[in-house]
Amino acid sequence: TETARGKKKLLQAKEEAIVLEQENAALLLSEQRFKKLINNMSNIGVLALDPDGIVTFWNDTCSELYGYESAEAIGKDLLELIVPKHIDQWFSNFLKEKVKSREFEVNLRAKDGSLKNILVSLVPLKDDEIFVIQVDLTKQRIAENQRSLIEAQMRRTQKLEALGTLAGGIAHDFNNLLQGILGNGAMLRASLDAGSPAQLKAELICDAAESSAELCAQMLDYAGGKPVNHKPFNMNRVLREISVLIETSIPKNISLVMDLPDYCATVSGDVPQIHQVIMNLVINGAEAVETSGEVIISTKTVFMKKSDFVDNLLEQSPGDGEYLQLKVQDTGCGVDPITLTKIFDPFFSTKKTGRGLGLAAVLGIVRGHSGAIMVNSEQGKGTEFSIYLQTTDEVVLAETLDFDPIGEKYLGKSILVVDDEEIVRETIVEILVSLGFEAVSAPGGAEALELLDAGEIPDLMMLDLTMPGLNGAEVFNRLRDRNMSFPVLVVSGYSEEKLSSLFPNELPNGFLQKPFSPDSLSNKIGTIFRDI
Repeated sequence: TETARGKKKLLQAKEEAIVLEQENAALLLSEQRFKKLINNMSNIGVLALDPDGIVTFWNDTCSELYGYESAEAIGKDLLELIVPKHIDQWFSNFLKEKVKSREFEVNLRAKDGSLKNILVSLVPLKDDEIFVIQVDLTKQRIAENQRSLIEAQMRRTQKLEALGTLAGGIAHDFNNLLQGILGNGAMLRASLDAGSPAQLKAELICDAAESSAELCAQMLDYAGGKPVNHKPFNMNRVLREISVLIETSIPKNISLVMDLPDYCATVSGDVPQIHQVIMNLVINGAEAVETSGEVIISTKTVFMKKSDFVDNLLEQSPGDGEYLQLKVQDTGCGVDPITLTKIFDPFFSTKKTGRGLGLAAVLGIVRGHSGAIMVNSEQGKGTEFSIYLQTTDEVVLAETLDFDPIGEKYLGKSILVVDDEEIVRETIVEILVSLGFEAVSAPGGAEALELLDAGEIPDLMMLDLTMPGLNGAEVFNRLRDRNMSFPVLVVSGYSEEKLSSLFPNELPNGFLQKPFSPDSLSNKIGTIFRDI
């Protein structure tokens, strides 16, 4: 009986050993599967901590994420391993579940010192062990930031395009009106006795019209609608030539400092427009200096990559190459980040309300020169504008006179004026008659062609570019199709920039932007008759 009982117990023990062995094998298999599963979670980092915050488990994703191998991480305090000092107390509370949420996005430190955007979740286990589940959001956040920058740039571009279109349209309409004011004012001034009260008033009318025309020109600058008369020039020479003008334009309590190297690379552009850029930036800097200080102008040649223009305020950044950097700094009050986004808006000012288009025009001119512009500012430490223009190997040529006055041999020639604006048309006819020409007019393109069909062939046609019905380009093309080769002077409230696209086969003989004075018209006609 005892032997039977012993055998039974032995058999039972063997069965229990077999079951235990099977359970241990199943547990080992389960553990292997768990480790394989955890280690193969390519996007999810998993680590485990004991109650003291010491790492007890570290999967392969954590190794890829932070740069520490499992052997390096296990046994280390997590706070000292990957948690930046400035959040270690918060993270400690988070691990101890003193922070209400069990899921948070934080920046954790990798072995190389870089910060990772990590979504962290806690999974408490038995025996106070904690699983820390991590999802790497770094690439996603970088992509989102880049997308936000692109969206902000697109909004800024759309705003600039809309404002530019508005500015160009207003400038065109105002230039037409100003043509009547300036033209008639100039003729009235010439007909009055010199120094008489009436002539002085006519002079004021002309001055006001010219100032208004300058504002329209600034609007076209902002719209990028003025042509860039590209000529090679030396920026340092230009700065030295206008230094006296700059100094007289700023208050006496502000010092102008020029840091110009002996060598200055040549750039290509429109010197009068560059004058305006310099003056606008200097005056802006001077206004930022409240008591006394400096405005510093400097130039240097730099090599830039396209990636260096990440802060460029314009829609398109130029490519790799050598650039001339024109920098204008002030020691003024500086600009806060919110205001900095508005300073190039038309009529925006922190000093006085709606003063003009100074910085807005700068933006348009730099855009027209295919350059780049960047701004740095810190409150209390001043503002720095940096403009980049690509250098050129062209040789700087001496200035030449680009027009001749009307000679007596041209007087009496007939000119046909085609313009849909009555006041502009009549004013131009009066100016031409006063200059000694015979002048007739037509209110539109169709009427002009009828006069030509009737045998009224002029020696020169003044042709408005923008008219209802047949526009200036269409009239010009019909003239050339009929083999009518008399010269054509195009006039417009818009700028010359679009002529090449409007006249792809043959350009007109000249262009004159409204409003123009009798002297400007005389000079332009003299140039055309001289060249034909």
